[in-house]
Amino acid sequence: MLNIILGCLGILLTGIGYFLKELEKKRHFDRTNTAGIEGFKSYFDLKIQKFIDSLIRDFGILLMLLGITFLFYGVIFTFYVNE
Repeated sequence: MLNIILGCLGILLTGIGYFLKELEKKRHFDRTNTAGIEGFKSYFDLKIQKFIDSLIRDFGILLMLLGITFLFYGVIFTFYVNE
């Protein structure tokens, strides 16, 4: 039963992490103009937006790694602990 819970949690966390990574890419794309240059109102706004993007990206990577770890432990629990 624990292997099913770990597997589902791993898939869920990996999916949420991937979604956050794609959200960060979309935020970057939405800020670009027709020339492909990011437009900001001020230097402070640039720094704040980059910081928020780095938080979203890092949290997404963390969730994906945690999800893959849960999947890995679910597989190990299925094949090696239940014998």
